[in-house]
Amino acid sequence: MNICILLGKILSKIELNFLYNSKKHISLVEFQISVSNPIGSNYKKQIINIKAYDEQADNMYRKFKKGDLIILEGYFDGKCVNLEYVCKVK
Repeated sequence: MNICILLGKILSKIELNFLYNSKKHISLVEFQISVSNPIGSNYKKQIINIKAYDEQADNMYRKFKKGDLIILEGYFDGKCVNLEYVCKVK
């Protein structure tokens, strides 16, 4: 497993979805963040897809919104980052 720590701004609305046919998870949120990637003396913006399940999904839905600056810890799983921990940057 790999670990990634990202600092970025939430770009999309956070919507809570329920997984009815899943034996492993109950709820899911999917959203995107924008991060700056330094290349030489310039900064290039990248969009990262994030997924959060169950308790983290509920936490994201209740406490965060589009435009919030967040720092998160998770692991890269194919095309997205699965969220483990998140907090808002003031």
